[in-house]
Amino acid sequence: MKVLLIHQNFLGQYKHLGPALVRSGNQVFALTLKFKKRMNRHDIDVFPFKINGQGSKDIHPFLVDSQANFLGAESCYNAAMDL
Repeated sequence: MKVLLIHQNFLGQYKHLGPALVRSGNQVFALTLKFKKRMNRHDIDVFPFKINGQGSKDIHPFLVDSQANFLGAESCYNAAMDL
């Protein structure tokens, strides 16, 4: 099975799960903001992604965090689709 792990600070909470999935015969990939270039850690192919786009400065202050989260989610989605 192919497994995609997503964590902004990979390995993060997946430090045991990722390698266990590899040992079980799965092909494991990861997306992260932590690294700048592609690498392999614990037999997991790790792909960096960056947040694209810039939020509007003319939005309600209550929406600033939500806007940043949506930009991050969209960038992660696009990176996953590129895989």
